[in-house]
Formats: sequence, C-alpha cells, structure tokens
Amino acid sequence: MDRAAFTAMTGAKHSVELLGVTSNNLANAGTSGFREQLAFFRTAPLEGEGAPTRAFAIGWTPYAKLAPGVLEATNNPFNAAIDGPGWFVAQRPDGTQALDRSGTFKVIDDKLCFVNGMPVVAEQGTITVPAGGQLDIAEDGTVNMKFPTNPVTTQVLGRIKMVNPPPRTLLRDRDGLFVTLDQPVEQLKADQTIKVRGKFLESSNVSTANAMLQIITQSRAFDMNMKMVQTVSENDKAANSLLGRAR
Repeated sequence: MDRAAFTAMTGAKHSVELLGVTSNNLANAGTSGFREQLAFFRTAPLEGEGAPTRAFAIGWTPYAKLAPGVLEATNNPFNAAIDGPGWFVAQRPDGTQALDRSGTFKVIDDKLCFVNGMPVVAEQGTITVPAGGQLDIAEDGTVNMKFPTNPVTTQVLGRIKMVNPPPRTLLRDRDGLFVTLDQPVEQLKADQTIKVRGKFLESSNVSTANAMLQIITQSRAFDMNMKMVQTVSENDKAANSLLGRAR
C-alpha cells in the first residue's frame, strides 16, 4: 500500500484525539474553575524515501489556558472564588495533594470538601465543620461559623490553604486536577496575599464558540484524512488492475 495511506491515517488518529480534548472542554464549559486544555496540530517531518513531499500531522496538547474566568455572585455560603492568580489545595484519596480552582464546597463527615468529595486542605490540616451553624469564608480564606444560639461570637474553623506556583510548572493530571512539575504540591508554601471572594464562583474559561469551531475543524480534518486513505486504496486497486491486464 502507498505510504500516503499511513501518513493520512496518522492525521486521522490525531484528529480523533484532539476532538476528544475539545469535546471535554465543551462539556466542562459550565464547570466552576475549569481550565481549557489547548489542542493544536503540529507538523512532524518524515524520514526516508519521498520524505520531502510528506509530513505527519501530530496532535499537540501542550498546556492549559490559565486565564481566569468571570466571578459570579451566588449568595451561597459554601461557594468561594479566588480573585486573581492562585489555587485551592485538595487532599486526594491516596494522600497526595493537588490544585483546584473550583470553589464549590460541601460538608462530608464533618469536613469541608470540594464537590468531588476531596477534603479542602487548610494551613493546619483539614477544616472540621460543626452542624447547626452559618458558614462564612473571609477574604483571606479564613472559614468562620456563627451559631443561632450565640450570634455575637464567631468560631474560627481554620484557614484554607492557597498557593500560587509558577504557571510554567503546572500540569493537568489524569483526574483533572493540577500538579506541579518541580516539587510535590504538599511542599508548596501558602501564599498569604491571595484573596478570596465568599459567595462567589469562578466560571470556566472555556469559550463555547471557539470550542464549537475547533470541533468542526477537527472533524473536517478527520474526514479529509479518511478520504485520502480511500483515494489511495482506489488508486492501488486501479494500479493492480492495470498490471493484471499487462500480464
């Protein structure tokens, strides 16, 4: 078979892979704090006979777009958004820590957790939330609670740990959370300058219009490469037919 078929097949394969990345972006357009994963095609040179006239089209997902989303008021005391750069820290089931921008919290087994069930890491361990009180998250990340029986006194439950590693060190992990390349998240020091807005949520930074355009482009690239494979196959059949007649 003509080597063009293998070249086109490579392009089709990577078109499907990028289509999966873009579809995931679009599916998370309404997910609080989600960071869009960038997806591109890049050219990879071929080696060997006929190489100057052909090249592979390779899918490339180098990094996530870290631009902040829009902050939207929710009036929900279990919502908080980081205003500017910075990250919340989540405790994974295996004991490791990871970074998250989602500020949707809930209480599980008396612990303050993210909506995915992972505990929120505080500057001192985790945050235990007693029942029957009203939660309030201050600008510096301190979690306070007031009780109807004693509305004057505020109980400090802890301070949410927030970090701000260099963007170039961030990598999205398999579970969708981010980790740092140069050191474990557990070793990152809390950044006291990060500000939080309680009763707000940060929207996803995915542009739905751009994602739809990417899906159309990637789908057409897949169709074009599959058409090339079909054309090569038809050319091979025609060549074999001519050779058969010549004999």
